[in-house]
Amino acid sequence: MKTGLRHILCLVCLILASFSLRGQNQSDSDVLLNRYELLCAECVSLRSKVNAGEKVSRKQAKDMLDAFVKMNGEIKSAADSLSDDQKRRFEAVNRWFATGVRPLMLSHQTFASCPKALQAPKVTTEITIPWPAPQTEPVSAPQENHFFRPRYTVLASVSYPDASFGAMFGIQARSKAKGKATWGGYVHFKSNFDFSEPSYFCSGDGVLENGGAFWPSGDKQNSTLKVTGGILAGVNRWLNIYAGLGYGCKRLYWEDIDGQWAQVRDFSYAGLASEAGLIFSWRHISVGAGISTIGFRTPSFDLSVGISF
Repeated sequence: MKTGLRHILCLVCLILASFSLRGQNQSDSDVLLNRYELLCAECVSLRSKVNAGEKVSRKQAKDMLDAFVKMNGEIKSAADSLSDDQKRRFEAVNRWFATGVRPLMLSHQTFASCPKALQAPKVTTEITIPWPAPQTEPVSAPQENHFFRPRYTVLASVSYPDASFGAMFGIQARSKAKGKATWGGYVHFKSNFDFSEPSYFCSGDGVLENGGAFWPSGDKQNSTLKVTGGILAGVNRWLNIYAGLGYGCKRLYWEDIDGQWAQVRDFSYAGLASEAGLIFSWRHISVGAGISTIGFRTPSFDLSVGISF
């Protein structure tokens, strides 16, 4: 009888001890999950600061991430002893860390029971470090923060003494730090739009190709064409310089007493066209001045006016 009673008492003690141990394990798991959730909140907060452009400590971030990864491994190793609610809470904290969005199931009261000893150590050296972006739908910043649009220049031009007209179009990159135009390029077209063909040719001393004499009426006209392109560079906010090469041709025509036009070979030429000049800008108004030539012969003075934007 005594032996049976002794066995019953031992069995009751074992049952009570198992229930006590199970309650202790659940309590320890909850405390560990509380610490894990608090550490996740600190990591997400630190990541938000980095994304906002604030300076954080490299050592602080490394220590916090190492602690989070270590605690994650501890909880995974003890996953068999977790209840279903604790497992769901563990997965919710992991989603919070990965996306940056706090699940609704996580209670704000969790943080009140966590010790202050988990706060990240303070360091004095502050440097900016990279941080992984959240996995949720990103919020696009204004386009001008990612792409600094170039500067465009459009000018109408006129040349003297060949009396030709044209247009210049330029594009330049901008310095994001200084806000001024930097290096770029341009194209320039000028002509007097007289593309008539001569009836015959003569020399500058009035001799025809067949050796005869040219009888002028006294009228003359020119045909000019220049197509150039080159470098457009910003010196400061209000001054740009340009220089370019291309093709150009200039023809001189004399009219004879019969109303026909002869091209004067001595004063007609074609070949390499070159130019250089300055462009002054004030707000969106631009004014240019330069010099151009064909084959490095008679120079022409160029004036232009237009807009920059």
